[in-house]
Amino acid sequence: MSLHPLQKISALTIIALSLTACSSNNSNPASISTNTQTAIQKTTTEKAAAEKAAAEKAAAEKAAAEKAAAEKAAAEKAAAEKAAAEKAAAEKAAAEKAAAEKAAAEKAAAEKIKINDDIRIATALQEVPEEYRDTVLESKTRNLDASQEISAFFKDLGMEPPSKNTRFYVDGKEILSGEYVIEPGFHENVLEIYDEATKEHTYIHQIRKAYSMPYSIVTGWVNSVAMENNTVKNESNEFVIAFDDIRGLATAQNAIPTQGRAVYEGAAFDKNSQGLMSYTIDFNNRSGNGSITGLQLGNIILKEGSLETLNKTLIHADADINGKPGSYFIGLYGPNAEEVAGVLYDVSKEEYRQNQNHEGIAGFGGKRGEIQ
Repeated sequence: MSLHPLQKISALTIIALSLTACSSNNSNPASISTNTQTAIQKTTTEKAAAEKAAAEKAAAEKAAAEKAAAEKAAAEKAAAEKAAAEKAAAEKAAAEKAAAEKAAAEKAAAEKIKINDDIRIATALQEVPEEYRDTVLESKTRNLDASQEISAFFKDLGMEPPSKNTRFYVDGKEILSGEYVIEPGFHENVLEIYDEATKEHTYIHQIRKAYSMPYSIVTGWVNSVAMENNTVKNESNEFVIAFDDIRGLATAQNAIPTQGRAVYEGAAFDKNSQGLMSYTIDFNNRSGNGSITGLQLGNIILKEGSLETLNKTLIHADADINGKPGSYFIGLYGPNAEEVAGVLYDVSKEEYRQNQNHEGIAGFGGKRGEIQ
């Protein structure tokens, strides 16, 4: 088949172009090498940049981690040091407080010992043999720190007991412990009791009348004023005394003499006056009787009664109070019945037994002469 002239030209053209292209691709090897190197350099540069970026990122992350760890360690150290300092301060404060409390307690104990030493050399105990002094001191003193007794005392007056440590003053002098054992004879003192926190919260003021002997003390009260929260809660001008207001070394039953008679001489007192007492005990038949003179109550006859042994060895018998019925308790005190102490009531013995809520109207006591 024959070609058209134009088809021949096109074919020749295609062949020529193909040859030219082949000739062009194989004619410059240097140009091919340069392009390859450029591509490699680009790859290397990109790789280096990536590695640098990764290294910088790792370094930054490491630095941030180290900084955070350092800040955390510093914060933990500061917190630990603060906690240790606070603990040390608290321990120091606690130690100082404990030391202060211990010192205060020791000081109070020393003052208490001094008071007791002063009591021991008081005339009232100088007549007591050395081997009995501690026992007598304990028996004659009231434990003012006994919470039950103090609470009962305030409740009897319709008052709340002190909320803190109770303070006791006699004639303006603070008494730390004990019922201020006094010298022999009759005494009249001002007693104040109040709460340590506030004197106005619970406050009691009384006049104490007392007759003291070496082995015993008889105590009565008058002009009592009790205040609570600045308000008078209880006020009384009555004379208050009971057999429980006698304190001392009670004579043991087996120590009471069994033979002879002895006369006890001493004093008596009521709300407004003082008098004399004489009482005789017949140890053979275990009975006693006596009299009181000089009181505003008039002449008083302590009728004969028999020794009984209840919680104490005592006599409970009728009395004649200036022609009116009365009664009395009298107990023996001292290791060998050296003293008697008692309370007078304005009701008969039988009436007292039926109702024991009566208050006494006088107190008395005396020391024994020689047993005949």
